[in-house]
This record gives sequence, C-alpha cells and structure tokens, in this order.
Amino acid sequence: MRSATTLKILLSLCLSIVAAYGGGVTPVRLTAGADPRENITKATKALLEAKSFRAKMVYSVSTGYKGLAMLEFAAPDRYHFITESNFFSKDVNVKQEIIALGGETYYRGISGQWQKLQVDVRREISKLRSPLPAGGMAQVTDVKFIGDEVLNGTRMLVYQYRFDDTSYAEFKGVTKIWVGAKDGLPHRIEANGEAPNQGEAAKANWANTYYDYNVDIKIGPPM
Repeated sequence: MRSATTLKILLSLCLSIVAAYGGGVTPVRLTAGADPRENITKATKALLEAKSFRAKMVYSVSTGYKGLAMLEFAAPDRYHFITESNFFSKDVNVKQEIIALGGETYYRGISGQWQKLQVDVRREISKLRSPLPAGGMAQVTDVKFIGDEVLNGTRMLVYQYRFDDTSYAEFKGVTKIWVGAKDGLPHRIEANGEAPNQGEAAKANWANTYYDYNVDIKIGPPM
C-alpha cells in the first residue's frame, strides 16, 4: 500500500470535515438579521476554538463512488479518521483508518493490521481546518441568510454561499451551513458542486454533521 498516496486519498475524501485546535469555546450568540459574512466568520472561529468534537460525513460522486467518513478530534493535535467507501472498487466497500497524534501517524487498511507511517499529516490536516477556501471569506461569493430552521430540536440559522476552492481538492459549488443560534457553532454543512475526476468534472455532494463539542474524547496510539 502506498502510504503517502493513501493518506492523501483519505484526507481528500474528508474535504469538508473541519479539523480544529485550541482551548474551550465561548458560546457566541448570533443574530439572524446580522451580516451573513460576519456570522459565518464567527461560526468558523468558534469551531477552530473547540477543544474537541466528532463529525460524520456522507459523500457521493456522480461517477459512482460514495462513502462514509467519521472524525474525532481532541486538542491540540489528536485525530481519529475512519472511512468506508468504494473508492478502490465500485463493487467493494473498503474500510480504512488513521490515528494522528501530533507528528505520529498510524494507518490500518485492507490488511486489518496497524502500521506506523513515516508521514507527518499535520500539514495536510491543516488544510481541513475551515469550511472556507484557503483565502477565507475573501473567496466566498453569493453569501445569504436562508432562514431559521430546527435541527435535532435546536434552533439554527441557515446560510448559503458559493466558493471555487482551487487550493486543495478544486471543489466548486454551493455550500449551506447550519449554525446554532445559541452556541454559534456549525452543526451541519452540505456542499453540492463539481470536482475534477480523471480529467473531467464530476458532480460531488457532501453532508457533514457535527456533534459532541467539547466533550472528553480520548485518542491514543493503537499499538
């Protein structure tokens, strides 16, 4: 198994999952009538300050590839990824797993055996630290407030924006984000657009759910 290539595949599939670092979150009260750009910026900052969270992502590509990704994060730099997809073969789902502890990386793939990789994933993971492009809000267009919704019994403010992200996976499309009206944190993000696939544009869709903010999440070496 080509470890570096496999790692990039896993991280690419987790494109819209937001990694984070830092201390505890101070709840941010958002106002529906406020500047949508300002509220999305505040929500992104609140996520970056979370000490821990879990995320689930369901994704699909028009070429037939689809899968599920799970992420656990614990500050300052502990990550646990699990992906199950038909990325390698459309007829077979393959489960893969990464544990990153600072500069140490552990990988388990088709063989089912853990191996320690001589790869530091922190640089790649840093690209997943925001639902925004590398240039931040400056690269975001068509920002608008959609309205109030209730998600899992909690009031949300829903926003929509568009970005053309050429910095990582070259995803271009429209994103909706559900931000808690009381805690100011993202609870769901959906993205629909296009991403290159073997030289051609393919339709791509993500649906990310975030939960267990600031709970005690233990992530340690598997061996």
